Amino acid sequence: VGGKVTITGTNLGNAAVTFNGIAATVVTNSATSLSVTVPAGATTGPLNVTTVAGTVTSVGSYTLLPPVPTVSALSPASGVAGSRVTITGTSFINVTAVKFNTTTATTFTLESPTRITATVPVGATTGRVGVTTLSGTGTSAANFTLVGVPTITSFTPLTGMVGGKVTITGTNLGSATAVTFNGIVAMVVTNTTRLISVMVPMGATTGPIRITTVGGTATSAGTFTVTP
Repeated sequence: VGGKVTITGTNLGNAAVTFNGIAATVVTNSATSLSVTVPAGATTGPLNVTTVAGTVTSVGSYTLLPPVPTVSALSPASGVAGSRVTITGTSFINVTAVKFNTTTATTFTLESPTRITATVPVGATTGRVGVTTLSGTGTSAANFTLVGVPTITSFTPLTGMVGGKVTITGTNLGSATAVTFNGIVAMVVTNTTRLISVMVPMGATTGPIRITTVGGTATSAGTFTVTP
């Protein structure tokens, strides 16, 4: 609806056009060509062109496509490659592609005209999610945030007492939800994407340090030694 259609023929001057019975707006008109706008309410069916000399009907039908899709929500709004995301919106009909920023999802399921479940593809980056159909592409207003899997590269000091401060460095640490010393949860003092400072918790024992984020859990290669 709203698209432009060009009709060619003969003796078309001063013609009226209908799409399966719904009157269209004529944009340009000559004896051999008409340009019209597909009217609201039109359905798939033949085109009729009427002049003072009579009415002619197209041999074939004009196929009305559904509206351009819209994307209204993403759940969750962040995740890692391989995670599942539910996309809600409208006019999810004949979906040909789902993209996370510029990367095409290789796996998606069209559950209904308003719901798609897609797997975040490897190589995707933070950005908007687009759903493409034969009618066009609808894009989310908000970004989907790609979260990297966390890693721990080092921590210092290597030994310490309960209550002491430990600085952990690594990657993708910004969304940390928990830091544990051999299974005992520690209090986070500072937190950035590459560095976390924590206090050695009461009850901690010698063992590895683990950091959990929305992207997963990282475990230190070495152990932190708790001293009396």
